[in-house]
Amino acid sequence: MASASNIRRRRNSETQQPGAEAEPTSALRQNVPVVLKRTSIQAALNWTALLLAFMNAFWLAYHYQAVRLPAPVSAVEAGRRGFSEQRAFRHVRALTNFGPHPVGSSSLDLAVEYVLTEVRKVAETSNPNVDVEVELFHAKPGVNAKVFKKRSLAYTNLKQVIVRIASKLSTHAEENSILVSSHIDSVITSEGAGDCSSCVGVMLELVRALSHLAQNFKHSVIFLFNTGEEEGLNGAHSFITQHPLNATIRAFIDLEAMGAGGRSQLFQAGPDRWLLNVFARVAKHPSGLLVAQNDRLELVRPGSLQHSGDNLLALLQEVANSTELPNVKSRGHNDSAKMDSVFFDFMGRYMIVYNQHFAKKLNTSIILQSLVLLIGSILQARRPALLPLLLALFTLVLSWILSIVMAVLAGFILSILLNSQFPYVALPWLVIGLFGAPSLFGALLGHSLGHSILVKYLHHTQTSELKNVDSQTSTESVGNLVIWEVEKLLFKAGLLQWVFILALGTWFGVGASYIALFWLVVPAVTYGLKEIFLFPRQPPGELKTYILFFSLPLPILISAETFIFLPYFLSSSLARFDKHPGGTPLWVGNVAAAIAISVLVCLSLVYLFPYVHRSGGVKWILLGTALVTLVTFCIAYFEVLPAYTKDANRLMNVAHVIETNARSGESLIPKSYISISSFTPGKIVGEMESLKTEGFQCANSEGPDFVTFNIKYGCTKAVSMEETLWKSRPSFNVTQDSELNGHRITSILMKTALARRWFMSVNTNKIKALKLEIISGTAGSRQTLIPREDIVGNEGWHIIQFVTDKDGPAKFILDLFWYKNLTAGGLQKEGHHETSLLKLRTDVAVETAELSRVLQKLPDWCTLFASSISPYTLAYLANVWFAESSDSLIF
Repeated sequence: MASASNIRRRRNSETQQPGAEAEPTSALRQNVPVVLKRTSIQAALNWTALLLAFMNAFWLAYHYQAVRLPAPVSAVEAGRRGFSEQRAFRHVRALTNFGPHPVGSSSLDLAVEYVLTEVRKVAETSNPNVDVEVELFHAKPGVNAKVFKKRSLAYTNLKQVIVRIASKLSTHAEENSILVSSHIDSVITSEGAGDCSSCVGVMLELVRALSHLAQNFKHSVIFLFNTGEEEGLNGAHSFITQHPLNATIRAFIDLEAMGAGGRSQLFQAGPDRWLLNVFARVAKHPSGLLVAQNDRLELVRPGSLQHSGDNLLALLQEVANSTELPNVKSRGHNDSAKMDSVFFDFMGRYMIVYNQHFAKKLNTSIILQSLVLLIGSILQARRPALLPLLLALFTLVLSWILSIVMAVLAGFILSILLNSQFPYVALPWLVIGLFGAPSLFGALLGHSLGHSILVKYLHHTQTSELKNVDSQTSTESVGNLVIWEVEKLLFKAGLLQWVFILALGTWFGVGASYIALFWLVVPAVTYGLKEIFLFPRQPPGELKTYILFFSLPLPILISAETFIFLPYFLSSSLARFDKHPGGTPLWVGNVAAAIAISVLVCLSLVYLFPYVHRSGGVKWILLGTALVTLVTFCIAYFEVLPAYTKDANRLMNVAHVIETNARSGESLIPKSYISISSFTPGKIVGEMESLKTEGFQCANSEGPDFVTFNIKYGCTKAVSMEETLWKSRPSFNVTQDSELNGHRITSILMKTALARRWFMSVNTNKIKALKLEIISGTAGSRQTLIPREDIVGNEGWHIIQFVTDKDGPAKFILDLFWYKNLTAGGLQKEGHHETSLLKLRTDVAVETAELSRVLQKLPDWCTLFASSISPYTLAYLANVWFAESSDSLIF
């Protein structure tokens, strides 16, 4: 057998022959390019520049797609048939001038009357060949129990304005229709500029425009201006279940908002994908919710109404003239036609739509091709490649683990330093330093550890191999070859990371899996073209930076809005996610935000990480990252920037509470006090500084039970109760308590006095079923509100939520059907009581003198939080107690 030295001499001599091709082994020494020596600081600066360019690319893409809005169009420019933001905004301003207009308020009646007047004006001035029908619809008693299985949403006397636009030239125009719906009512604390007077303004302008466009429509367009949405979609429910026009509806569009301002986006679509395809084809500004922090008129950004109106006007015209609309309902009732579309927009100009079946095929094909190429590259490699690739994947695992660990640690530390606030609600960009920098630190640290292991392994194996073949190969050359190969292995590991994410998303049918598709395919194609097709015989070299510049622009454009909006959405949501005020530790929100940021860091920077290890620059990057974290923590700790502002508030629950029969030892006594708590996790320290002379007591103890939530941490102050307030309290009176066929049946007369909104929880451990009736008129006639039905509880309680207009009923009969073994035991005024059977809260929109003084002293960055479950400014609490020992009821 020839010796290794003879083989080397023979190969060297062969290279001197004319036309002979050099062997790859000697090429390792002859063709290794001169490596530009960088200092570690230069290498760190180069990678930091890449990172900053990467971040700026994300921000520019986000700004172009999500922030940029069309120019508002004036009434003159739009003409009679176009959409004008100027005209729509006039309606928004008029509605917000009524102030807060929740259900049951006089201001809501004024808002409904305004809408009714405006659409009647349109009907009088419409095209002679267009029929504009206007109706003021009064909803009968109803209950929505299908959406919320453990809650019954009851209502009556809700007012809706309905407009139907149809062509007089079409004999069948009224048989099929598309519904456009939004709500007039607002929450008790807001004028409702964004949520959803902006939607109503857009709809009113659409009604006006279509009244001049619909003469040739094949189908009708119905506009529903409903009320009761803020109390649980009651308005829409009453229309769908009670109005005869619902039988003609083949498709519907619901306009909703989060805050005020911003561009409209397609949030949900279905069940039939036909309407989605039409939107994608005809929308002028396709985008696949109105988003902002607050809900005030001045925050409605110019162009936001124009964006919505342009899209909807084009869509409604196309749908109303389509021959496909009559077929939509039959397809929608088919179980196989459930909504399964994937949709997203590109640069706000094009909408891409395809179904989940195609998505699964496409994704599976990409995954299989990726695995085949991977296996092929391993089998064709000149040296064992599986173990190095596994070590590269291990590097990514280390990177993920340490990134999440450091982010979670930062979340815990932040919670300890600042136990009273989230410092990034007003300034979401602070999460970059608070959580992004620690996440990056951990990711780079894990990546560096894995990189070191991989370099040592390859250096050991390849040095021995190369020395055996060519003794003149220098240690420096071997080191460069190893580092270059490691960079490429880590890049390939990044591709495999996205293969795994794409496979996971495909398996669970996640629509957003298209993001993983772009982050996998484009870098893989770019890398493959460079390595295989464009430069098949290139000399060994480092991973080229231009691969990033060709690989990442398209994935960034596709995912920028999602990746940037997620931290913003989290920071906004954290300000209101404490269901039971004081019940959720502050660290939960911080840690949740930190983990989300860590995931984004590990996902988006995976292709940048292979470049970070050059010339030892990673140590300087780690140091810089640590300094950014320290500076940001100092900004938060020393409150250099405010945690909350007038536009980004802390959400407070402040109410005058009157408990009609609170427990006090063995007795039941009335209580009157001001209650302050926050739906934003954390102590309410800064807020109470302005109230330190008021005598509030703050404690981590079980506070008032508001039926829909409990206060775990809050502040209270006892106040006197005026006689008029006591007279307005709710009351219970048992009218019947008997047994029938072994079942106990109890009938209770309930009076809610001034309240037109109330909540009741029923103990499902004792009560099997219930029936609720309205008592009206002097004769006491009964009308069924909730028919007898078995109830399902959440943690032992079933909640009934009721809302009506200002002239609605205030007397009810509640029939309770007990479980079989519980017998009638009579009534008891005082004595030992153990269990609450019924808990009632009635809400009255009255601001007492004691409460007004407290509200005036609160900082301007506090705002009263109002939702479908939060109390009004005056809340009455009442209980019916059940004595286990005697089976008796106690008031």
